[in-house]
Amino acid sequence: MHHIKPFHLYPELELDPGNLITLCEIKGRTHHLLIGHLDDWQSYNLRVRADTKRYSHQSATAIKASPAWQKEVEHRPMP
Repeated sequence: MHHIKPFHLYPELELDPGNLITLCEIKGRTHHLLIGHLDDWQSYNLRVRADTKRYSHQSATAIKASPAWQKEVEHRPMP
């Protein structure tokens, strides 16, 4: 499970089912890290719902090769 809005910024949403999304962590598809955190565990993705639809059937290699994903990574939120 992944929090759509990070619970360290929105503690009131930590247990809200509407703030959760399932992101896979299987070999070749590290969607939790790549889509949920934009390849950095300290970051988060404000577009996680849209990106999940866009990249859900792609491998980690294909996601990382996407110019759109690379652009998001360049502007990812950091603490």
